Amino acid sequence: MQALFALKQAETSNYYQAHEYFKELFAPDLNSMEVQDHPQLQANIEEATKIFNDCHLAEKPIIPDTNETIKKAVLNALANYHNRNKKDQKFYCNQMVEYAEKLGQNYVLILQYVVEVANFIDEKNETRKTRLGTNPNTVFQNKLKANKIVALIEADHELTMRKVRFGSAWERDIIKNSWNEFADKDLTFLAYLNNPQPSFEDDKHIVLHLMKECVFKNQLVQDYLENLNMFWADDKSILKSLVTRTIKSIEEQTIKLNLLDISSNWEEDKDFFINLYEQTVEHEKTLEAFVEARLQNWDHERIANTDKIILNMALCEMIHFPSIPTKVTINEYIEICKDYSTPKSKQFVNGILDKLSTDLVANGTIRKSGRGLLDNKS
Repeated sequence: MQALFALKQAETSNYYQAHEYFKELFAPDLNSMEVQDHPQLQANIEEATKIFNDCHLAEKPIIPDTNETIKKAVLNALANYHNRNKKDQKFYCNQMVEYAEKLGQNYVLILQYVVEVANFIDEKNETRKTRLGTNPNTVFQNKLKANKIVALIEADHELTMRKVRFGSAWERDIIKNSWNEFADKDLTFLAYLNNPQPSFEDDKHIVLHLMKECVFKNQLVQDYLENLNMFWADDKSILKSLVTRTIKSIEEQTIKLNLLDISSNWEEDKDFFINLYEQTVEHEKTLEAFVEARLQNWDHERIANTDKIILNMALCEMIHFPSIPTKVTINEYIEICKDYSTPKSKQFVNGILDKLSTDLVANGTIRKSGRGLLDNKS
């Protein structure tokens, strides 16, 4: 949905770039020695703009009779408009996949946080020893290095392999500054330091506490992760759940982390949402026509852009993905409405999809097979 929304914004920008092209092309030549016909130049801008507006959405645009200069300008603008749209469509599709894959990268990165903190404390202690000697009062007690959970995370081979594959690494200043904000102020951590013999459960509890306070609440870390991933605000709750479940699953006898996968079958899921994206773009006109036909006393242009995209995606899924039950599609997109659209969108989208699904099943446009067919009959 976010990729399609970004694509629509880009298409709007490309549309207005054509308008700017006409203004620049027919602008008076200030260096010309000849007298400029300003009214005619303005008329050229207006005529070229009107022709472009009338035919930029047509599959085979027909340019009305006009002078060759205007005709050539419109044809160039149309070619540039469609080329930009194609490039943007591919760009946002690739970006969509890239940011989906960042979930796995950030999962690995966040698990590594406590290891990086433990290593940073060791480095800090070595620097203090060099400057101030080995007086115990000059060394910060590094119980995290002996923490059983931290040790397990650091030693886990699969996590290390994922870290290498993703290239996941924290910037040292982020570790340093976020830790310095926390270390001397957090009462839970200070109590852990003062515990002469922390138990396994104490170790697990403090790691969960550090993840909560230093990663998911610390503003410095939040800003850093948002810079790495523009969809961090959406991904945060998912990653928090994944990291928490991973740490809570560790038992005292555990020798290998139970690393979670973002998807049980990533390649299949990736193909699905690329296909949904491309099909929604390809059939946009048809999908919007279905919606317009069902609107009563409501101009299609007044529908919120997010609602338009949600309706198009839902209809595309109903029509072009026969194995997905219609009721599953409707429920999923209603949930998306709750998070991303207006307060009234849920009822509006639900009403439109419910009516359209009935109509399109009746006329044979929606044809389900496999599980989609069985579930729709249940």
